[in-house]
Amino acid sequence: MSPQQMKSKIKSIDFSTLPYSFQCRLTDLTPPKILFNLRHTGHTICKLTSRRGHFARILIVTTWNQLARQNHITSLENNKIYGFRSLTLVEALKCKHLYVRNHLVLSLTTQQSKLLKPSLVPIYGNIVFMCGPTMSDVIKFLHPRLIGFQLSDPNILTTRQAMNQFVQTVLKFTHTRKRAIIIAYSNVISPQFYHELKTIVESERPSYRVVLKGEVVTVKHKSLMKLNV
Repeated sequence: MSPQQMKSKIKSIDFSTLPYSFQCRLTDLTPPKILFNLRHTGHTICKLTSRRGHFARILIVTTWNQLARQNHITSLENNKIYGFRSLTLVEALKCKHLYVRNHLVLSLTTQQSKLLKPSLVPIYGNIVFMCGPTMSDVIKFLHPRLIGFQLSDPNILTTRQAMNQFVQTVLKFTHTRKRAIIIAYSNVISPQFYHELKTIVESERPSYRVVLKGEVVTVKHKSLMKLNV
């Protein structure tokens, strides 16, 4: 029998008709990259995937109430940015694993971010820090596989100590990565501190540039300057 003939005789099986124990076993053995897509194929599979963790392209962990979280996600979706999963702090702490495809968004107080860290599996590629974390908290989340992070809280760099921590973090982060990207909004970095940061980073890391464009300050490798990243 030819491969084409064999393929024509293969019949698909409805996942919902399988025994529950078999459904669980299949879900437990599915690789994370496949599981993210699998969880969108049906309500039953979606519930089973939660046993493994929370899978999302962008994860929002926030202290906002349900209405505020939904309004935020709706505004992002209106700008054609999809793939979010929003969890409260309590929900996140119940999870043994949080698998994130692209971004982890934190909207936490300092104490809450300390509580959340033990629940995270550091495989997220980028982090956006919002509403609460200090620079000391930020540093705790910068694992070796991280390629970039973003500061969106205007209160995070209000002290000289925080600014010094940020400069040292940027220097260390760019030293151990070939093409790192660090982003902060202009309301986070003052004009005076921007020039200080630019002078230090471009002197210590000649392959990197610090650029202010519009309301965004970006630290990135020269090879990425022409890319929209």
